[in-house]
Order: sequence, then structure tokens, then C-alpha cells
Amino acid sequence: MLTGEDKQWILRNVAAKQWLEEVEGLATPLLTLFWTWGSPLDERVRGHSAVRRAFDADLERVKDRVKKVEEDLKKISGDRRSG
Repeated sequence: MLTGEDKQWILRNVAAKQWLEEVEGLATPLLTLFWTWGSPLDERVRGHSAVRRAFDADLERVKDRVKKVEEDLKKISGDRRSG
């Protein structure tokens, strides 16, 4: 014969098992929805990162060209002053 303590233990474990099954049943659709949302976002972020890296490289080239033009202008203005 089961004691009151045994019955309570059984009820707690049955309730815990039911709760776990509900959580597992909910977790799978939630993870699927997250993946459906996250996958395209990840692709966009990677694409934006590639564009930003290309922009940074272009910006560095422009900075180098501006620096060279400034140096050339300094040489020209220095030549005019001395000449």
C-alpha cells in the first residue's frame, strides 16, 4: 500500500514530467522560429560587414591620395616661395 508521502512523490514527478513535455513541445517551435528569423539576419549582417570592409579599404585609398595631393601642393608652394 502506498503512503501519503509516496503519493505526493508520484504526483510531483508526474507533474514535472508533464511540465517538461510541455516545455519541450514549446521549445522546438520557438527554436524553429528563431532560426527562421535569425538566418536571414545573419546573412544581412555578413553582407553589411563585407560592404563596410570594402568601404574602409576605399576610404584608406582616398586618404592616401589626398595626403599625396597635399604633399605635392606643399612642394609646389615651397618651390614658388624659394624661386
